[in-house]
Amino acid sequence: SALVLFVASSLSMQPAYAAKHAAKVIYSFGDVKAEGKKGARGLKKGDLVFSGESVATTRGRAQIKFTVGGFASLQPNTEYKIDDYTYEGKADGKERSFLSLLKGSVRLVTGVIGKANRRNFRIKTAVATIGIRGTQGTLTHDPVTNVTSLQGHGGEWDLESGDFSGGVPAGQAYSCDGVSCAQVAGVRQRSDVGNG
Repeated sequence: SALVLFVASSLSMQPAYAAKHAAKVIYSFGDVKAEGKKGARGLKKGDLVFSGESVATTRGRAQIKFTVGGFASLQPNTEYKIDDYTYEGKADGKERSFLSLLKGSVRLVTGVIGKANRRNFRIKTAVATIGIRGTQGTLTHDPVTNVTSLQGHGGEWDLESGDFSGGVPAGQAYSCDGVSCAQVAGVRQRSDVGNG
């Protein structure tokens, strides 16, 4: 009937995802979009983001909270992709969070993923791979200069780029170019990472 056809066509306009959501938007301002296999859609507070999608803040800002309790605050002109995310409600070693920062800057607080198995959490840029020993930091990637910077705010991060591999504790920052990383002097510690 016409009513059934209308309902079916309305449902088909909604994004169809087999997987459970990875994160929820808790703040959105300006031009914020999710991009994935189904195309792009605007994101507002309360919207869900799924594994395989990227969040782009062309002229805006966004904060997303992952189902594991992790948090990401995206600054303007940032593209942050959820490459592969699985969490079934408990940290049993099967959960994983593989992310990519394509450009821009994101402040991070990690959740329970990686506590049972550190290899299950990873963020990649074009020139660096970041894992966790710790919990809070700011990651920036400039695709023009192809330089990645990581500043630790809490705990300790694992950082690899070219011939560099080491830990980045709270209060330290490193800049990487794919060949190696150098410590950045004069970094101030911040304490407001989780507060937006």
